[in-house]
Amino acid sequence: AVRALVPGEGPLRAALAAAGVDAAVSADLSVVDRAAFRSPAGLIRLLAGFPGAVARLAADLRRDRPDLVHTNSSVVFSSGPAARRAGVPHVWHVRECYEDFPGFWSLYRRLVLRWADAVPCVSAAVAAQFPPGARAVRVLPNGMPRAEFDGVTEERVRAARRAFGDPAGPLVLLPGRIKLVRK
Repeated sequence: AVRALVPGEGPLRAALAAAGVDAAVSADLSVVDRAAFRSPAGLIRLLAGFPGAVARLAADLRRDRPDLVHTNSSVVFSSGPAARRAGVPHVWHVRECYEDFPGFWSLYRRLVLRWADAVPCVSAAVAAQFPPGARAVRVLPNGMPRAEFDGVTEERVRAARRAFGDPAGPLVLLPGRIKLVRK
């Protein structure tokens, strides 16, 4: 059985529940966000809640006895040490780039490597943030469900090309997240 913990209510929890996955909200998933770095008080608040969150999450893991903890983002950081404390193997899926936070990342990547049995990274660029040859780091690109491509007809391809001004060469769409940096 799969049990998912999410840090808050939202569309992910609803989608998991609709798929029949036991999805619960857990305040014990400490999440690193930009707001925590905007002021010393924000960072202190984040760090002050960390030991208690790890202890509670580790107790839950010892009680539930999962075979594996998979943390689906490196910004959720209490699950790694909680899994280690509970003696549960931990996979830490890294999707983020930390070039904006070099000081933080130099420490944090050591903790990620310490608290994870495996560190799949979504790209070579993400994996390159770790020291060369780090034992647990592997590139594991995101997959796409085959169903995403069902029903792709020539007419849909022509319509997409028209929507982008009928380019002469190949048309490649790359979905992704656009990060806005305010200075």
